[in-house]
Amino acid sequence: MTDVVQLAKIAREQLAQALNALQGSADVPEELMDVADPIAEAMSVFHRIERSGGAQLEGRVEAYDCIRAALDKLQQLDTLHPAVDAVMEAVAGSLAKARTLAKLPLPAAPAPAAAPAPAPAPAPSARRSRPRSPRRTRPTSARASPRLSPRRPSPSPRPPRRSPASRAPSP
Repeated sequence: MTDVVQLAKIAREQLAQALNALQGSADVPEELMDVADPIAEAMSVFHRIERSGGAQLEGRVEAYDCIRAALDKLQQLDTLHPAVDAVMEAVAGSLAKARTLAKLPLPAAPAPAAAPAPAPAPAPSARRSRPRSPRRTRPTSARASPRLSPRRPSPSPRPPRRSPASRAPSP
């Protein structure tokens, strides 16, 4: 499991604990229940990151902002309720993971295949070489025409064959 997926999983599980504390308590004040919406939004983003294996990181900054907003609301409450401490602890614990996820750079889009880099120029040698004289070349007409092998004379015709009947016994 990648670090991104692990962070998203831990943050989501901590936020789930906060929601369970809210929903499992009796007589939860309305201002405390207002914290449930941003918590649920952040959990949704973290679940998507987990499910995609860390490939879909969209919304992670918004999730971080949701958690910060939830923590701000919790810190401003004047309500004394047993669920407040449990929710605040779980939300605060997920904040560090959410911040780490929010600061991650987006994965770069696959770049088109680049042309291979040109070969580096050869390093100049330490010894001095004398300048080369230009090459002597053949005229272009000689180069353009392919060399043909000399023509051989065609074989001389064979003498006609004599048929066996035309052979006469020699005296």
